[in-house]
Amino acid sequence: MKPPRLQFDVRFLLVALSLFVPAPAHSQDDPTTRPDSIEAALERARIRRDEIQARLRPEVLSLVRELEEIAGRSTRTERRILRDVAELGPEARPLLLPHLDPGLPKKQGTSYRAARIAHALADAPSDVFTPGLIQLSTEATPEGRRLAIYVLGHQPPDPRIDQHLEKLFYETENALRLECVRSLALRGGHRELLSRTLSDSDPEILSAVLKALTARRAEWATDAVSALLTRPRTAGQILDELTGYYLSCPNVVDQQTLVQLLALLLREEIDAAARIKLLDAVPSFTKSLDLKERRLIEPILESRNSELREAGLVCMALLGHRPAKRELIKHYTKQVEGHGGWPKAYEDRADMYLRIRELSLAIKDYKRSIEELGERASLVSYRDLWMKLARAYVGSGKLRQAFETLDEFGLGPEMRKRILADPAFAPLVESRYGRNLR
Repeated sequence: MKPPRLQFDVRFLLVALSLFVPAPAHSQDDPTTRPDSIEAALERARIRRDEIQARLRPEVLSLVRELEEIAGRSTRTERRILRDVAELGPEARPLLLPHLDPGLPKKQGTSYRAARIAHALADAPSDVFTPGLIQLSTEATPEGRRLAIYVLGHQPPDPRIDQHLEKLFYETENALRLECVRSLALRGGHRELLSRTLSDSDPEILSAVLKALTARRAEWATDAVSALLTRPRTAGQILDELTGYYLSCPNVVDQQTLVQLLALLLREEIDAAARIKLLDAVPSFTKSLDLKERRLIEPILESRNSELREAGLVCMALLGHRPAKRELIKHYTKQVEGHGGWPKAYEDRADMYLRIRELSLAIKDYKRSIEELGERASLVSYRDLWMKLARAYVGSGKLRQAFETLDEFGLGPEMRKRILADPAFAPLVESRYGRNLR
């Protein structure tokens, strides 16, 4: 035990003696020469950073040039290049900023390079980029400015950025103004300005703002968004985006809002696909329809557009309208009865049962379809059939049966990938069976 104790005493003595040894004299006029000063530490860090960046610059430039050369021709190579840049560390990322501007005249390679770098910087936000991005957003070529504004929209919270974007919004026009709106909405910055932009008549501006508000689930914008519904012609031009916004904030849809939305279904100049999306969304806004609301949907049930008519029936069925359910299933039952033993007839009817949430009936028909297929059911071409059966089990809360269904067919890489990406399978992935799906 003696040696360790002696070592400790010697170290202690050396430290104690050092307190009485005067430090070397330094100039009082230059704080950076004092080794214990904050300025000195910052200067050392800056020098160190500059040294690292000088060493990295040739490698970054080489990767940037390689990115220009492939110009979208190889996704795999692109991923490898961006991965290589990321692996160079955070010191390398600021070196990408000058390459955010494609320059003039634009070329395929430089435009592609600039766009990919913009996405890479947006995916790895850092306060370090802010000064350079602000400078680029005012001094670069039009496309370089737009990309810089896009990346600013993804940076960490910073009042400087919001103030700068607001200033640019009033000073620019067209694509740059549009990008300012997107970035401000994405950041949730300057709510008053964003609310004012929703009174704009330009559908492109309105669409951009609504998409960004949707991404942020911005309930604070409810009043300004709802005001759009008092302008039916304008609302009809952006119905798809309006539906998306309200789906992201379903709790803000009151009865008046729902009636105003349903009234847009009757405007035939609105694209059928947008009206179908709204019909699909209605059950997320309410559990039932009153007489006034039902009367706004009923004309759709007479539509000459079969997809629109079917979407209306499905909406009504999901909200408990039994005649709509019978009408939807009638056609498929005729197919089953007229083609006894035909697997596709059972699968088609099961698809409709799944769509209207009659899950036990969907399970029964999917299983019957698989039985009728016999040995053919194990072919890769029938993978979707097995996945739909598993989806019906998940919707019914029967997670064990869902997993066994997938396992029986064979959990290959493609199926696992699709399951993990499908929100309908989330309860299964998050259950104790999930470890077998990853």
